[in-house]
Amino acid sequence: MHWLPRNYVMVNSDAWNGLSDANKNVMRGCAEIAEYAGTWRSKEYTGFTLQGLRDGGMTVAPASDTMKGELQGIGETMTSEWLEAAGADGAAIVDAFKSMQ
Repeated sequence: MHWLPRNYVMVNSDAWNGLSDANKNVMRGCAEIAEYAGTWRSKEYTGFTLQGLRDGGMTVAPASDTMKGELQGIGETMTSEWLEAAGADGAAIVDAFKSMQ
């Protein structure tokens, strides 16, 4: 289940900094509830769709090592091509992402 969608909420830093600590805590609490509910529903829907595929006669199984390798190669090619177009700003984004892993 590595493809579960994620939703994000962006907050203007000036607006956020203007909130009281109490209101920030309320916002954080609401965000935690939304994160939990969204993740739960995403997992539930994934199970539902996978069962629908099985019910339709499809075999649902983890990807083979060969397929994983092929997808990794495609990802490397796509990243390389994107970096050519994105330049230094794109490289900074990719470097920051890789440093988080």
